[in-house]
Amino acid sequence: RLGESLADPASHSRATVLSATRAQCRSPQLPPVRAASALGTAAALSSPTGVATERRVLVALKYFSMDASRASVSDVLSTAEFAFRDPVTLRSVSPATAAVTGGARLLVRGSGFVDPQPHRAGARTTQGPLACEFEMETLASQAARQQGASAQVQTERLRVPALFVSAELVECVVPSLAHRYDTSLSGWEQRVDAVESSLRVTYNELDMSLYTLWFRFKPVARVTSLFPPVGPRRGGTRGGVDVAGCEVGDEAFCRCGSEPASAGQR
Repeated sequence: RLGESLADPASHSRATVLSATRAQCRSPQLPPVRAASALGTAAALSSPTGVATERRVLVALKYFSMDASRASVSDVLSTAEFAFRDPVTLRSVSPATAAVTGGARLLVRGSGFVDPQPHRAGARTTQGPLACEFEMETLASQAARQQGASAQVQTERLRVPALFVSAELVECVVPSLAHRYDTSLSGWEQRVDAVESSLRVTYNELDMSLYTLWFRFKPVARVTSLFPPVGPRRGGTRGGVDVAGCEVGDEAFCRCGSEPASAGQR
């Protein structure tokens, strides 16, 4: 049973006993809550959606009789606290592309992010269930589609811990896709095709964000030629760089020795 009132029949949910130490049940839909009006003179029904504060309720475990003719149940064996929160919504991810080798830092913006360690107010931590999940088609599924097979698309999911910054911002590190390729081949990371992936966020390892963002894994860019190969010490030479692994619209940065050159579009 789940609710402020454990006697409420509407809060009942059948549990499945998985082992001697674990049972599984599904949380019911949270009904509208009564909240005092701004003037404090009346109570109004309000939906929990959009409410910033969480709503905590008790979860109780009871044994029901196996005899359908009997309505009696056991006493409450124990209780635990469960929190209803607004679902996570996503707005943007920056950058929206990164190399297949992983390691880039992503900024994911949205709402409803929850600090996994609220007692450490203001702390930046990756401990807890807050995570970013990338989902993409497997290479085997891609190959089957290219050969005209009508089999169902197969996907794989990669989950990485997320860093809580605020209720509207989390950070995570792009995972590597090296496991998908033969990394014994020299330069494999420069020869692979781009991989399209969905990106979602979870704060309890089970329920995902309402909206999905799109992210792209790309081969590592490399310089193939440079013109002119020399220039004056005063700088300012507008050179041309031929590269592989970049696309029109990408923001690129050139570095000459230890000094970064100006950014440009390629």
